[in-house]
Amino acid sequence: MSARKKCSNLLNLRDKPAPQDIGANPLHGVPDPTYRHAAPSGPWPWMNLQVVFRAAIESDATHGVNDSGESESWPGYPQNQFGNWTPDQVKRSKMFEKCSDNTPSIIYWMDVRESDGKFTTPDMGGSGRGDTTVVSPQDPGVFWDILKSGRPENIRVRSLFVDDLTPQVLRMLGTRYNIEPFFFTSSINWIPSRYQEAPRHGEGDHITITLPFIRTIGKAQDSQQPRTDSWDSEANTPIDIQAPVSMGDGRMLLIDLLAIHMVRNIKENTIISYHPESISYRTSAKHFHSLMKLVGESVYWQKIFSRSKDPTFLLLAMLWYALYAWDESFELLYHHVSQLESQVLQADNISLTRKLHELQASLLHYQSLLHGFQDQQRRLATDVSALGQHATDTQKTKIFNQSNALQRRLDNWAQVQALYMPAVAPIRATEDACRSEGTAVLKPEKFKLWLPSQLDPHLSCDQKLRECEWELRYAQAHDTLNDVRQNIRLFTHLNTFKLANIRGQRASTRARSTLDHTVEKKHASKAKYDAARDALLALAPLLGKVGWTDILRPLGATDMRPMGDFIQGQSEGTRDIPWIWKTPGVLRDNDKGLQDCLRIEWCKARAREARWSEELLFLLEEMRRVLTFLAWQSTWWSGLALARHFERSADSEGSAAYANRQSALRKAMLEKFKQQWVIVPTVVTAELDDDSSLGTADTDGTFTIEGPPH
Repeated sequence: MSARKKCSNLLNLRDKPAPQDIGANPLHGVPDPTYRHAAPSGPWPWMNLQVVFRAAIESDATHGVNDSGESESWPGYPQNQFGNWTPDQVKRSKMFEKCSDNTPSIIYWMDVRESDGKFTTPDMGGSGRGDTTVVSPQDPGVFWDILKSGRPENIRVRSLFVDDLTPQVLRMLGTRYNIEPFFFTSSINWIPSRYQEAPRHGEGDHITITLPFIRTIGKAQDSQQPRTDSWDSEANTPIDIQAPVSMGDGRMLLIDLLAIHMVRNIKENTIISYHPESISYRTSAKHFHSLMKLVGESVYWQKIFSRSKDPTFLLLAMLWYALYAWDESFELLYHHVSQLESQVLQADNISLTRKLHELQASLLHYQSLLHGFQDQQRRLATDVSALGQHATDTQKTKIFNQSNALQRRLDNWAQVQALYMPAVAPIRATEDACRSEGTAVLKPEKFKLWLPSQLDPHLSCDQKLRECEWELRYAQAHDTLNDVRQNIRLFTHLNTFKLANIRGQRASTRARSTLDHTVEKKHASKAKYDAARDALLALAPLLGKVGWTDILRPLGATDMRPMGDFIQGQSEGTRDIPWIWKTPGVLRDNDKGLQDCLRIEWCKARAREARWSEELLFLLEEMRRVLTFLAWQSTWWSGLALARHFERSADSEGSAAYANRQSALRKAMLEKFKQQWVIVPTVVTAELDDDSSLGTADTDGTFTIEGPPH
């Protein structure tokens, strides 16, 4: 596609409306996620492509990013830290519009001590009350002074739990900790995202996790629950898959949000937990803060924090909250669906049928949040294989807990799956019967999920479920292929650094371990890609999908190599680039390192092509000189036949005969070479017909061996 056509296509794009306001209606409190704005990898965050692209054509202005860290001008955030975020982008993301304007923001503090891993509640002073700070919109400067004040030296990680985020608090947090606006836009707009940014070797990085999850509301909270009776009674109302789902006994399922940003640094570590409106049926910062304080009282977790200095364990403990909520929701959902199915079979009630359809629509939406089952199985299998014969009790206990947690989730999954994929029930019954006859126990990492791609084609399965898995697997294959490329580049960089800088047995051993770990990650990504591609192969004939195999090809061992590497049988002139670096989508990657690698490899390939093309011109010149030399030497020998005179006529005749013979030999060689080389100029002309990089564009396009091109 030409550049002009690409520009035309971009100019014809239409803007997608921004997500609706969160606080408009409790039933519609979760906006539709705009996944294209989920992470810094998106090259056009919250941009109006039509306006921005035309502006880029008119002026070649660029915006820089401030990597200097903190800034005193917090009211200017995000432009004071990230100059590429224009006011129009900020307005379209509604970063500040969806913040609380009149309500004071409340921040709850918690510290983890460095020496013993104990959880403490610091007294932040100012307008705070112990571990709580109330930031008034009229006087936000006090909070800024608290953020700028130094920490005690014995603090491993400090946590901030924020309720009712105000624009002033958002700007101060973003400025103080140099946070990319993507964390705030993803959290405020409920966009699922997880990524690492600003990694600096030996210094630290930033980690963002925005995780919508399903949570239950118990009977004790009935008076505070969002009402759904009037909504359920309207038969013609479209099903809202993001609205709370009533379980019929006073309990409900609703979508909650876990939004965490962690700043890891060798000097100080900080975790910021954002919470939506401080209403009772969402997890408030106060409640989450209380739960995290209980983690510090756990004997198991206290041992972890006392033995390990890694601040990331606190982030891991926070993620357990979403895991608990998922597990409880599955248990409640299974009982509710079982009761509804029984009632529908006994009585023909249209309202019950509608509730089943509502549940099915919600489950299809929840499926996008549950695609990590197989990832967990692969990670658990890798951890088990890495134990070895001399594993410690701590390692065995960790694997045992992981196996139990995964097994409980898989059991709940199997129960819910039987309701929407009835063909799976006989298969699981047969498997259970076979296992009951033997003594082998099915390990959770070996548990077969029986997704639509794993079923025989003749078994009945909802076509919509197949479509859902196809979309999931197609995206998964592209993501894992990108992971393979990243791991290959990482291994190449680490190996180059090791060869150039690492000396000594100890350092070499540690470097070798790091390289082996990178290779394991590369093979794990390959296994995930192979599984996704096998699923696509199984689903493609059932869904009529064609053409995708040209993009997602089989991934072999020789394909997982850097762009400039050779394989056996290749040379400098015959080597090629593996297909993983040429597949569609690579050039649209926002990774600057990958783009630089592609540009460098392209320049190398172009230089090699230019050298080989130049060799062809050199060949013509060498052939011309050979013919010219033979013609000159033939004439020179002819001149020698008459140049020398001897006293005896026989000597003169012999000398002339020898000279004439040498002249005849040169003439014969000249004629023979001309006949043999007559086709060479035509071949060279065909090879260099489209090459204008060698200065041949000014010639008439005709090459001969009688003289150089003009």
